[in-house]
Order: sequence, then structure tokens, then C-alpha cells
Amino acid sequence: MISCKDLRFSYTTDGESIVGLDGLSLKIVAGEYVAIMGPNGSGKSTLARVISGIMPQDEGEYFFDGVSAKSPDGSRLIMENIGIVFQNPDNQMVAMTVESEIAFPLENKNISPSIIREKVNQIVEIFGLKELLKRPPQMLSGGERQKVLIASVLTCEPICLIFDEPTSLLDPNGRKQILELLGEIHTGVGAFPSPQRDSHAKPTIIHITQFADEALQAERIIVLDKGKVAYDGTPEAIFHRLYRENKVLISLPSLLKARWAETLGKKPVLPQDEPLAMIDSSKNESGFDFTDVKFIYKLSWGEDITALERATFEIPLNSVTGLMGATGSGKSSAARIMSFLAFPDEGAFNYKGMTVSRSSLSKLRKQVSLAFQFPERQFFCENVYDELAFGLRLRGVDETTITDIIMKSLELVGLEYDRFAARDPFTLSGGEKRRVGIAINLALDPEVIILDEPTSGMDGEGLVYLRKLIMALKLKGKTIVVISHNQEFILSICDKIIFFNKAKIVGQVAVSEILSGDSVISKHYLLLTPYVEYILKKARALGILLRYLPIPD
Repeated sequence: MISCKDLRFSYTTDGESIVGLDGLSLKIVAGEYVAIMGPNGSGKSTLARVISGIMPQDEGEYFFDGVSAKSPDGSRLIMENIGIVFQNPDNQMVAMTVESEIAFPLENKNISPSIIREKVNQIVEIFGLKELLKRPPQMLSGGERQKVLIASVLTCEPICLIFDEPTSLLDPNGRKQILELLGEIHTGVGAFPSPQRDSHAKPTIIHITQFADEALQAERIIVLDKGKVAYDGTPEAIFHRLYRENKVLISLPSLLKARWAETLGKKPVLPQDEPLAMIDSSKNESGFDFTDVKFIYKLSWGEDITALERATFEIPLNSVTGLMGATGSGKSSAARIMSFLAFPDEGAFNYKGMTVSRSSLSKLRKQVSLAFQFPERQFFCENVYDELAFGLRLRGVDETTITDIIMKSLELVGLEYDRFAARDPFTLSGGEKRRVGIAINLALDPEVIILDEPTSGMDGEGLVYLRKLIMALKLKGKTIVVISHNQEFILSICDKIIFFNKAKIVGQVAVSEILSGDSVISKHYLLLTPYVEYILKKARALGILLRYLPIPD
């Protein structure tokens, strides 16, 4: 179905050429389920755009169903038969309401209104989007937008589907639902019958992901590095080879790593041995106090959306606190209030023992910094250097000192100054943008750093840097709040977790209590991954009380 030979593609920004694909060659057979993995900036999203016909290759050959993509027939064939879900849903949404967004591809194909209504109703039922139909996409949470976009693409039943990080912003139940749907789409069972077109018995799935456990669902993994195919084979074979070679090109499944380590007689490092565990945050001075906080989004057409309802919780200073909960449950809204970008409609909100008022917001903003869920929303400069320098210049910092701060901030998130300082931030990969967004916050050296979905789209190396960074910040006395659906990451670095559900706080639990298996709240609101269950079983058998989840090397 898909045949690429010596594909080359470069981005040009400010006269500089950035290589996206560098002589890449691969073949994907019709009906295959292929996962594509690789470090941030390795060419995954670029390849997706070339294959989907959005961007023509600079050099090389690309054939779809035996027809050259450069020919008029090839271009038409690709546009009619390949569907793509972008990494950032905002880059793909065009309609004023969710209902119109889902119907848009069908309207473009001049499908009759009655069939459009039937297909839209079917997909809305599958994804549970009925309550959102009349809302504008920009008023949805990140995860809700991603679900709407996937639903929109699926209405056309393309014979080849490209998913670029489709679950990166979804909660565990949302991820599970999407993965099950991908399986159903591929096999033609359940809600998605296979398209009966020519020789295509089932659709081809190309799934770009940084989640190793998702890649295990595929029949084949292609690992990219520096614009080329570095590895190609079955999931377990590739993962095992990378483990033996001790390469951090991609994240490997934690459970498999732990089992492989066992067979080699390796003893996993207990989290109590790490510096993070030496600090007990349970008796620290109070940082944020929410008491019966209510927060409402008042929309211009008269609808009110309650984001927080009687929310009561506390976050201590010099601690790492995780916020977890279903998509759209109020986590990012709480982050906006804590970063003094929004103010509660009702209830009491205190910071460091003092009542926060509307008049004090601008003064307090210097003490707290928020890394946005979508980093592009905080970019507005022409290069990465100026993005990091902007806040420092407003504070009157001299340029020599600014350069030193920027170099250190980029180094902390694993980005080379010489390689990234002059880059246009909008041309970076999703994971690289997220690292720059975090570096912007580090440069300002705030007392509190709030990270909204910092692991989304980040490669294995990036996760290692982020975990070490959070540990270092805590040792320096910083307060860190992490919003994430990445359960293993949260349990490995947080002191406690606050659980959100339908705009309400349903529990605050110490991570040590969750790992002991004694937390009633977490049993209801935390679907443990196989690796976490494996570690808890091992710890109980050995009589070990864990304060943090150990992550295998």
C-alpha cells in the first residue's frame, strides 16, 4: 500500500534548513497495524504529513497503492483514502461547534444530510460526546478536543488511518477506549466494520506514539532516528534489542524492563535510596488552600460551564503534588487559579496563609509559573532564545546574565543551546515544544512551578530529564504541581495526589498510601497499570513500604 524510498524533507526557517526526513525508506502493507516511535524531532510527524499528502517530499519516491504521490491521480487517491489525526487538535479544528466539526469531512465529500446525521449520531454515541455537541471546540478540555477530532476523522471510514499521538492528552479510561477502537477499526469488529473497497479487507493503521504499552498492540514497530528508520520489527523483538543495547531512543515498557532485569539478576533501585525520598513534605507549611471554591466559565451565548464545584484541597510548600482525574474534570482550571490567571466565583482561596484577592493577583503572578497544556499558546516570539528572554527582559535583567540563564534552562530540559536557541519555536516537534515551554518557566525562577500535562508527546530521554529536574527543583525548595494522566510518572515523583471527578475533589491521598494498597479513593479513581500492580505485589511479598514508585533503568 505505502512504499517510500529515499524520502527527504527539510524545513526552512530564517534561511536555516532543518532536516525532517533524511533518506527514509520503508514499506507498509495494506491492512497492517504499524506503530511508529522515535525521539522528539526524529521525523515522525513529518513522515505522517508526507504520507497523508499534506506536504510533498523534497526528494525520493512515495507510492500509494502503486500510484506515485507526485501524479494528479496519486494526490487525489491519497486525499480520498487517508485520514490523519494531528498531534495538536487545535491545528486541525475549523468549525464553530463540536457537531459541525464532526460533520465537516462528510460535508466536504458532498454526502447527503440524512446520511451525515446518521453517521454523526453513530460516532457521537461511540465516543460519548452528546453533551458537547453545541459547544465550540475551544471551550473543551485538551482531551475532549482530541476525542472530537478522532471522531471527525473516523466518520469518513478511510482505508488508511494515521494517528499522531492520539491518546497523549487522554485519561486512562479515554486511552483504553481509543486503543480498543483502534483494534476494532483494524479488525473490522464491533462498532467499525471494515471498508469494503477493492482488495482492502481491513484498514491500515499507522499509530505514532511515545507510549510503549500502546505500541505493543501493533503488529510491527518502526523506530525513527534523525529522519531515518533505525529499527523495524515486531514490538517485543525491538524493545528487547533496545534494552540489551541500553539505548534510550524510546520509552520501553516498564513491566518488560522489570522482568528482563529479574532474569539478568539485577536488583531495581528502591526509591528510598533517591534524594527525593529524603524530604518529608507531609508537615510543610501550607502553600495553596482551596475551600469550597467554585469556578464557572460564562460563555457569550449564555451557557455556563462549572469547572470547579465546592473544591477543597491543600498543597504544601516544597512538595510535589499530582493532580489526576478524567478529561474535563477541572484540573487545568484549578491550575489557572493557582497561577493567578483566574479568580474563583465562590469560596476561599489562600496562598501561604494569606487570602488572595483580585487586587493582589498581578503581584502574586511573579511567584508562580504555569507551563501550559498546549505550549504553543505561550509562544509569540520568533525564536526560542527570545521566548525565554522575554520575561527576564521585562524584569530588567542584563543580556549577559539572560544568556547564561537561558543556556542553563535549556540544558535542564535536555535541549542543546547551540541547536535550539535560534529555532522558531513553532517549527519544533511536539515534545521539543513542551520542553521549551518548561524551560520558559525555569528561566523565571518562580517559587511554584505548575506543569500541565508535561509528559504529553515527550520521548524517553525527555521523561528522564523531567523526572531528574523535578527532583532537583524539590531539593532546591521549590513547590511543584504536576497535572498528568501518566500514572507511572506521577507515582514516581509526587508526594501526594489530588483526585478530580466532574468538577469536584473526590480525594487527597499520599502516594505512599496508594502504594501500600490501603487507599480506598485511589481504588475507585486510579486504574493501575500492569507495571504498578507488579511492583505492589513484589513490595508486599518482600514487606517493603514504598514512598515512591521505582522506575526500572
